[in-house]
Amino acid sequence: MFALCLVSPAWAQDDAGWTFNARFHGTKNLNIPFDQLKTRMTGDDAMSLGQAIKELRPEMDDNAAKNEAKKAEKQAKETEKNAKTTR
Repeated sequence: MFALCLVSPAWAQDDAGWTFNARFHGTKNLNIPFDQLKTRMTGDDAMSLGQAIKELRPEMDDNAAKNEAKKAEKQAKETEKNAKTTR
């Protein structure tokens, strides 16, 4: 729910709410600038969240990056669930 409060509903919807929230949690958890993560996850050469985390945090091994992506995705699902129950 916290992530949804930070942006207008139109922006969250335009950016496929859940994907936005996963990116938001990934940036928050790892102190990665949101725009850098978003750039790597959108466009013609779009990466998965785990791949983008790995590129932005090269000191992490593949498993750690995947685990961080899973953590952010789980948090995004919780955010979406909480947002639906508070409407």
